[in-house]
Amino acid sequence: MLSKRSLIISQLASYLQMVQHLLWLVCLLAAFGSSGAAAAATTELQSPVADLSVTTDYHSADISWRHSGSGRPFGFSVGYCELQAWGANRCKSKIVQWRPEQRDGSTPYRVTIGGLRMDTEYEFTVTPLDRRMHKEREQSQQMEARTKAFSATTRCLGGASEVTVHTGPHFGGRLSVEDDPREECGIQGDPDSDRQEYVLRIDHGTCRTQRSNSEVRTFVMVQEQDTIQTHSTRRFLVICNYESESFTVSAGVNLPRDGHSSAVGSHVQEVSLDPEPKLQSRDPPRLLEVTSREGRQLIVAADGPPAAASRVAPLRERNGSGGGWAQLVLLMVVVAAVVFGVAIGAIFSRRAALRRRHSSAHSSGEPSSDTSSSSSSSTSSSSSSSSSDDRRAARLPLELRRDGARSTHGRLAMPGGDYPSVTC
Repeated sequence: MLSKRSLIISQLASYLQMVQHLLWLVCLLAAFGSSGAAAAATTELQSPVADLSVTTDYHSADISWRHSGSGRPFGFSVGYCELQAWGANRCKSKIVQWRPEQRDGSTPYRVTIGGLRMDTEYEFTVTPLDRRMHKEREQSQQMEARTKAFSATTRCLGGASEVTVHTGPHFGGRLSVEDDPREECGIQGDPDSDRQEYVLRIDHGTCRTQRSNSEVRTFVMVQEQDTIQTHSTRRFLVICNYESESFTVSAGVNLPRDGHSSAVGSHVQEVSLDPEPKLQSRDPPRLLEVTSREGRQLIVAADGPPAAASRVAPLRERNGSGGGWAQLVLLMVVVAAVVFGVAIGAIFSRRAALRRRHSSAHSSGEPSSDTSSSSSSSTSSSSSSSSSDDRRAARLPLELRRDGARSTHGRLAMPGGDYPSVTC
């Protein structure tokens, strides 16, 4: 029993020592990882690319930066990728050579990237190049920016609505009232023109509109391509409100003059209105951008000039320290739990194996003793029978004696002599 306990204690001590070694290994890996992250952060702070800025247009982006390093750079690689829901897509790059006028570092580098898609998120990366024109990725700088999209403003008139759509230069698409193919209800863009905005006049009596007693609703489609709808297609909802009829009341008073008096009188004059009810700007006109064709989601756009600059997203932070330490602690806890579970399972399996072995040894020992005793008795009886050939053997019943809880013994009696007893 003591040997079993000592064996279990020694196995448990070995398992605990193994767990301790694993924890030391995890701590060493964490220390090396933190030192590498600190070195990467230091390298990023010492990046020679400084003052990176991106200004986007409808189909292009202007990128500028300065070189703040000690030596003369051999060039820069400017890469850009579309950021989609599944990751970076359509990645391209452009090489910018060093110029002598930028020797002192005060003159910024500038490059224009064309051929971009409207209303698309891009990631721009500026990476310095070494003497062999290889990229030094650890010293690169990144910035995200989104290209411009269509925007619109509106003005409500008596019998029509005017929608001004800002499309940018070289617009070859179409502006039209939704589901209305008539020429007077749409405008075709000119791809060879530098014109950046188009004004669409919507006649409420001619074009397809939704009129009620209080307002007029019109859906306007702006397509970058004339025949198909792309991701940059926009659908606007123009709402103009009616103003109720009004009357002007004028009154006059006659005062006595030169000794003559006259009665005081007044009159009411009704101001004539146009045959069609006028649409006044009592409330500012509303322009809603419908992001889906069913109009389930509406984004209210204020009446005013379009935004002059695109939205520039901040630089994404990478290699965050807080999340890394949390993952490290979680990994250590999981490893310790797994090793402890394996140790406990091994101890219980070892004890079960020892019990099975002990029980099998006891069960196999008892039949062997009985067999040996029976074999010895049979040998003695055979020898005695061979010595007395003239005697005739006879079988007698076995007599059993029971003395309380003790075992019983039977004596075999043969004619002509005494023979050894057989224990049953």
